[in-house]
Amino acid sequence: MTDSLSLVVPVYNEEENLEDFISNVRDYFSNFKRDYEVIFVDDGSVDSSVDVINSFKEDYMRIVRHKENKGYGEALKTGFRKSRFEWVAYIDGDNQFEVETLDKLIEYSEDYDMVIGNRETREDDKSRIIVGKGFNVLVKKYLGIKYEDVDCGIKLFRKEILNQTNLNSKRTLDAELLAKALDKDFDIKQVDVNHHERSEGESEASGLLGVRIPLIIITLKELIQIKKEIKS
Repeated sequence: MTDSLSLVVPVYNEEENLEDFISNVRDYFSNFKRDYEVIFVDDGSVDSSVDVINSFKEDYMRIVRHKENKGYGEALKTGFRKSRFEWVAYIDGDNQFEVETLDKLIEYSEDYDMVIGNRETREDDKSRIIVGKGFNVLVKKYLGIKYEDVDCGIKLFRKEILNQTNLNSKRTLDAELLAKALDKDFDIKQVDVNHHERSEGESEASGLLGVRIPLIIITLKELIQIKKEIKS
């Protein structure tokens, strides 16, 4: 069972969502019986996201800031490097996942090294759902990953996985982390989780076709590099 937990929360222009999100984080950890910390990584937000976080800041919360937007994967890696505890989790700060879902993942931590979410129903616009399905089909076939929802934004894993893997992706860190954990023979469990429609703002990746075209190109390049690294 998880003895201590570092929760990483990547943030980019989420001022409209953070008040509710942080309130839920505070409620969740008010009953948490283990050592814990919450690391907000602001990825170059140009809105008031940092001000909102600071207005709620507790002793167990830390804020790390990127001067400019570096992307989702870079935000996660920054949070991972700052994490101090035996187990690391991450969750998107846009309220599409319930913080309480961590309990469902922690339940399996005694028997598995990594527990990942699987969105039972993905509550995004149709274009992002289509792009997401295409990404998952590609990743599963190309990298040999058997799990359904590779890029689900809530995961829990032993810090040891980070110590044994070198993460390089800027856009496809979800896939890289999972592929390299499998390559190192870590035990992984996937569990169904709830997913909610984004009520405010939009993803930094959003574009005309569900995701911006340059990011698709970066994703394909990174997948090629990931495959080279796990096969070397």
